[in-house]
Amino acid sequence: MQIQIYINKNIRNNTKYNELYTHWYRVWKQAYTEDFNIDSKISSDYFSTQDIFITLEEKDSICGLITLKYFDLSSKCDLDNSYFDHWPAEQILQLQNVGRHYFSCGNLSIDKEYRSKKYQETHPLKDILFAAVREILMMTKCDGVISSTRNKKSVNLSAYRTGALPLLQNVEFKISGQPVDLLLWHREYLKEYDNQSLEVFIQNQMNSQGEFNEYQNI
Repeated sequence: MQIQIYINKNIRNNTKYNELYTHWYRVWKQAYTEDFNIDSKISSDYFSTQDIFITLEEKDSICGLITLKYFDLSSKCDLDNSYFDHWPAEQILQLQNVGRHYFSCGNLSIDKEYRSKKYQETHPLKDILFAAVREILMMTKCDGVISSTRNKKSVNLSAYRTGALPLLQNVEFKISGQPVDLLLWHREYLKEYDNQSLEVFIQNQMNSQGEFNEYQNI
Protein backbone atom coordinates (compact mmCIF):
# COMPACT_ATOMS: atom_id res chain seq x y z
CA MET A 1 0.00 0.00 0.00
CA GLN A 2 1.07 3.55 -0.73
CA ILE A 3 0.30 6.84 1.02
CA GLN A 4 -0.89 9.59 -1.32
CA ILE A 5 -1.51 13.25 -0.46
CA TYR A 6 -3.92 15.42 -2.44
CA ILE A 7 -4.55 19.15 -2.08
CA ASN A 8 -8.25 19.86 -2.62
CA LYS A 9 -7.79 22.93 -4.80
CA ASN A 10 -5.40 21.03 -7.10
CA ILE A 11 -7.64 18.05 -7.86
CA ARG A 12 -11.12 19.57 -7.66
CA ASN A 13 -11.78 19.22 -11.38
CA ASN A 14 -10.32 15.80 -12.09
CA THR A 15 -11.45 12.19 -11.75
CA LYS A 16 -9.39 11.54 -8.59
CA TYR A 17 -11.60 13.96 -6.67
CA ASN A 18 -14.68 11.96 -7.64
CA GLU A 19 -12.95 8.71 -6.68
CA LEU A 20 -12.16 10.06 -3.23
CA TYR A 21 -15.69 11.36 -2.77
CA THR A 22 -17.24 8.06 -3.86
CA HIS A 23 -15.09 6.19 -1.33
CA TRP A 24 -15.89 8.68 1.46
CA TYR A 25 -19.62 8.66 0.77
CA ARG A 26 -19.88 4.85 0.60
CA VAL A 27 -18.03 4.28 3.90
CA TRP A 28 -19.83 7.00 5.84
CA LYS A 29 -23.28 6.16 4.47
CA GLN A 30 -22.71 2.62 5.72
CA ALA A 31 -21.56 3.93 9.12
CA TYR A 32 -24.62 6.14 9.53
CA THR A 33 -26.99 3.35 8.54
CA GLU A 34 -25.40 0.35 10.30
CA ASP A 35 -23.52 1.86 13.26
CA PHE A 36 -25.58 4.94 14.12
CA ASN A 37 -28.98 3.68 12.92
CA ILE A 38 -29.49 6.98 11.13
CA ASP A 39 -30.92 6.87 7.62
CA SER A 40 -30.51 10.44 6.43
CA LYS A 41 -28.79 12.41 3.74
CA ILE A 42 -25.04 12.88 4.16
CA SER A 43 -24.07 16.40 3.17
CA SER A 44 -21.12 16.58 0.80
CA ASP A 45 -19.70 19.70 2.46
CA TYR A 46 -18.26 17.49 5.22
CA PHE A 47 -15.98 16.30 2.41
CA SER A 48 -15.76 19.18 -0.05
CA THR A 49 -14.63 21.83 2.46
CA GLN A 50 -11.53 19.87 3.49
CA ASP A 51 -8.11 21.17 2.45
CA ILE A 52 -6.01 18.01 2.31
CA PHE A 53 -6.91 14.40 1.53
CA ILE A 54 -4.57 11.64 2.68
CA THR A 55 -5.18 8.19 1.24
CA LEU A 56 -3.89 4.66 1.45
CA GLU A 57 -4.05 3.13 -2.01
CA GLU A 58 -3.37 -0.30 -3.45
CA LYS A 59 -3.15 -0.41 -7.24
CA ASP A 60 -6.35 1.35 -8.34
CA SER A 61 -8.21 0.94 -5.04
CA ILE A 62 -8.63 3.47 -2.26
CA CYS A 63 -8.21 1.47 0.95
CA GLY A 64 -8.50 4.33 3.42
CA LEU A 65 -8.89 8.09 3.66
CA ILE A 66 -8.44 10.85 6.22
CA THR A 67 -8.74 14.62 5.79
CA LEU A 68 -7.26 17.84 7.15
CA LYS A 69 -8.76 21.33 7.29
CA TYR A 70 -6.83 24.43 8.33
CA PHE A 71 -8.05 26.82 11.04
CA ASP A 72 -6.57 30.01 12.47
CA LEU A 73 -7.82 30.19 16.05
CA SER A 74 -7.18 33.93 16.23
CA SER A 75 -9.85 34.40 13.56
CA LYS A 76 -13.43 34.86 14.75
CA CYS A 77 -14.63 33.58 11.40
CA ASP A 78 -12.73 30.32 11.89
CA LEU A 79 -13.87 30.00 15.50
CA ASP A 80 -17.47 30.42 14.33
CA ASN A 81 -17.06 27.50 11.92
CA SER A 82 -19.59 24.73 12.57
CA TYR A 83 -16.69 22.35 13.30
CA PHE A 84 -16.33 23.97 16.72
CA ASP A 85 -20.05 23.95 17.58
CA HIS A 86 -19.57 20.95 19.87
CA TRP A 87 -16.18 21.89 21.29
CA PRO A 88 -16.32 23.20 24.89
CA ALA A 89 -14.94 26.70 25.37
CA GLU A 90 -12.39 25.41 27.87
CA GLN A 91 -10.77 23.11 25.32
CA ILE A 92 -10.71 25.84 22.67
CA LEU A 93 -8.95 28.09 25.16
CA GLN A 94 -6.44 25.30 25.84
CA LEU A 95 -5.64 25.22 22.14
CA GLN A 96 -5.30 28.99 21.90
CA ASN A 97 -2.89 28.98 24.83
CA VAL A 98 -0.44 26.71 22.97
CA GLY A 99 -0.86 27.91 19.41
CA ARG A 100 -2.88 29.59 16.72
CA HIS A 101 -2.57 27.50 13.56
CA TYR A 102 -4.28 24.10 13.56
CA PHE A 103 -5.55 21.41 11.29
CA SER A 104 -8.72 19.53 12.15
CA CYS A 105 -8.44 15.87 11.29
CA GLY A 106 -11.50 13.83 10.39
CA ASN A 107 -13.47 11.72 7.95
CA LEU A 108 -11.43 8.61 8.74
CA SER A 109 -12.79 5.93 6.43
CA ILE A 110 -11.45 2.43 5.84
CA ASP A 111 -13.05 0.52 3.00
CA LYS A 112 -14.90 -2.55 4.27
CA GLU A 113 -12.81 -4.86 2.10
CA TYR A 114 -9.62 -3.69 3.84
CA ARG A 115 -10.78 -4.06 7.45
CA SER A 116 -9.99 -7.77 7.61
CA LYS A 117 -7.17 -9.09 9.76
CA LYS A 118 -5.13 -9.76 6.63
CA TYR A 119 -4.66 -6.02 6.11
CA GLN A 120 -4.08 -5.16 9.77
CA GLU A 121 -1.33 -7.62 10.69
CA THR A 122 1.69 -5.35 10.22
CA HIS A 123 0.14 -1.98 11.13
CA PRO A 124 -3.56 -1.13 11.53
CA LEU A 125 -4.60 1.05 8.62
CA LYS A 126 -6.00 3.64 11.05
CA ASP A 127 -2.55 3.91 12.64
CA ILE A 128 -0.91 4.42 9.26
CA LEU A 129 -3.27 7.24 8.35
CA PHE A 130 -2.84 8.96 11.73
CA ALA A 131 0.92 8.58 11.41
CA ALA A 132 0.72 10.34 8.04
CA VAL A 133 -1.23 13.15 9.72
CA ARG A 134 1.52 13.49 12.32
CA GLU A 135 4.23 13.63 9.65
CA ILE A 136 2.35 16.25 7.63
CA LEU A 137 2.06 18.38 10.77
CA MET A 138 5.84 18.31 11.11
CA MET A 139 6.27 19.26 7.44
CA THR A 140 4.26 22.46 7.93
CA LYS A 141 4.40 25.40 10.33
CA CYS A 142 1.09 24.55 11.99
CA ASP A 143 1.07 24.25 15.76
CA GLY A 144 -1.03 21.12 15.94
CA VAL A 145 -3.75 18.81 14.70
CA ILE A 146 -7.04 18.36 16.55
CA SER A 147 -9.60 15.60 16.22
CA SER A 148 -12.67 13.97 17.73
CA THR A 149 -12.48 10.18 17.61
CA ARG A 150 -15.07 7.40 17.51
CA ASN A 151 -14.20 5.54 20.69
CA LYS A 152 -16.46 2.56 20.01
CA LYS A 153 -14.21 1.83 17.02
CA SER A 154 -11.06 2.40 19.14
CA VAL A 155 -10.06 5.28 16.89
CA ASN A 156 -8.83 7.15 19.96
CA LEU A 157 -6.35 4.37 20.72
CA SER A 158 -4.93 4.57 17.20
CA ALA A 159 -4.44 8.31 17.63
CA TYR A 160 -2.67 7.87 20.97
CA ARG A 161 -0.37 5.23 19.47
CA THR A 162 0.82 7.87 17.00
CA GLY A 163 1.55 10.57 19.58
CA ALA A 164 -1.75 12.37 20.25
CA LEU A 165 -2.62 13.69 23.70
CA PRO A 166 -6.13 13.80 25.22
CA LEU A 167 -7.91 17.10 25.79
CA LEU A 168 -11.25 15.66 26.93
CA GLN A 169 -12.22 11.99 27.03
CA ASN A 170 -15.43 9.98 26.61
CA VAL A 171 -17.77 12.87 25.93
CA GLU A 172 -21.09 12.82 24.11
CA PHE A 173 -20.58 14.77 20.92
CA LYS A 174 -22.63 15.04 17.73
CA ILE A 175 -24.32 11.61 17.80
CA SER A 176 -26.04 10.18 20.86
CA GLY A 177 -24.48 7.00 22.16
CA GLN A 178 -21.22 7.58 20.30
CA PRO A 179 -18.68 8.90 22.86
CA VAL A 180 -15.57 10.60 21.54
CA ASP A 181 -12.23 11.83 22.76
CA LEU A 182 -11.15 15.34 21.83
CA LEU A 183 -7.42 15.11 21.26
CA LEU A 184 -4.37 16.92 19.98
CA TRP A 185 -1.11 16.25 18.21
CA HIS A 186 1.03 19.31 19.09
CA ARG A 187 4.40 19.75 17.45
CA GLU A 188 6.03 20.71 20.76
CA TYR A 189 4.44 17.98 22.87
CA LEU A 190 4.31 14.92 20.63
CA LYS A 191 4.59 11.57 22.34
CA GLU A 192 6.88 8.98 20.79
CA TYR A 193 5.35 6.43 18.46
CA ASP A 194 4.28 3.30 20.35
CA ASN A 195 5.57 1.22 17.46
CA GLN A 196 8.98 2.17 16.08
CA SER A 197 8.51 0.05 12.97
CA LEU A 198 5.45 2.16 12.11
CA GLU A 199 7.59 5.29 12.46
CA VAL A 200 10.15 3.89 10.01
CA PHE A 201 7.41 2.74 7.61
CA ILE A 202 5.58 6.06 7.52
CA GLN A 203 8.72 8.17 7.21
CA ASN A 204 9.83 6.09 4.22
CA GLN A 205 6.38 6.53 2.71
CA MET A 206 6.39 10.29 3.28
CA ASN A 207 9.90 10.70 1.89
CA SER A 208 8.67 9.23 -1.37
CA GLN A 209 6.09 12.05 -1.58
CA GLY A 210 8.79 14.68 -2.13
CA GLU A 211 8.46 18.25 -0.86
CA PHE A 212 5.24 19.29 0.85
CA ASN A 213 5.09 23.04 0.43
CA GLU A 214 1.58 23.83 1.64
CA TYR A 215 1.18 25.85 4.85
CA GLN A 216 4.81 26.93 5.05
CA ASN A 217 4.06 30.66 5.16
CA ILE A 218 1.33 30.94 7.79
